[in-house]
Amino acid sequence: NFIFIWTCKMKKNAKLLAAFVAASIISCNALAADGTVQFTGTITDASCETHIGSLTGGSNETVDLGIVPVSSFSGVGSTAAQGAGSTNVKIFLTECPAGTPTQATLKFDGAYYNGDNSYLALDSGSTASGVAILLSNPSGNALKLGEPSEPFTLNVGTGSSTELNFKAAYIQRETTISAGTANSSATFTINY
Repeated sequence: NFIFIWTCKMKKNAKLLAAFVAASIISCNALAADGTVQFTGTITDASCETHIGSLTGGSNETVDLGIVPVSSFSGVGSTAAQGAGSTNVKIFLTECPAGTPTQATLKFDGAYYNGDNSYLALDSGSTASGVAILLSNPSGNALKLGEPSEPFTLNVGTGSSTELNFKAAYIQRETTISAGTANSSATFTINY
C-alpha cells in the first residue's frame, strides 16, 4: 500500500515536471520579437497658454449649460431642443512659442457614461439622471472622450491667439429622465 501511494506521487510529480517543461518552451516562444517600435518626439520647455471662456479666462473655468427642462428632450439620443440647448466651450490658445507646430488637436478626458466614451457622465454628486453630456468639435461633429479632435490650425509667435469653439449639450441616454443638478468635469490636453 505504501509503495502504491509513493508511485502515485511519482506519477503526479512526473506530470508536473512535464507541464513545467511544456510551459517553459511555450514561454520562450512567447518572448520572440515580431518587430520593433521606435519612439521619437521632442521635449519643450514652453507651450501655449490656455484660457477658457475668454482671452482673460483661466485654464480651469466653469461652463454653464443652463437650466434645461426635461420636456426639451424627445427620447433617447435627443439633445435638449435638438441642439438649441448646446453651449459653446471656447478655448483660447495664446502666446504659442515660435517653433510650435501649426497643426494641433485637443483631447477631452473624463468619466464615460456607462462605459461609452461617446458621452461624459454626470458626477456622483449630481441629482439628475438619464442624461449625459455630448461634446462636439467646432465643426459640430461629435467628439469622443480620449480621442483627438479634428485638427486645427494654430497661430504661433508673440501675441498669437487661436480661438476654438467646441460645443457641449445634455443628451438623453435613458428612457426616463429625472430632474436635478447635472454637473460634470473634463480635462483637456492640447496635442501639438
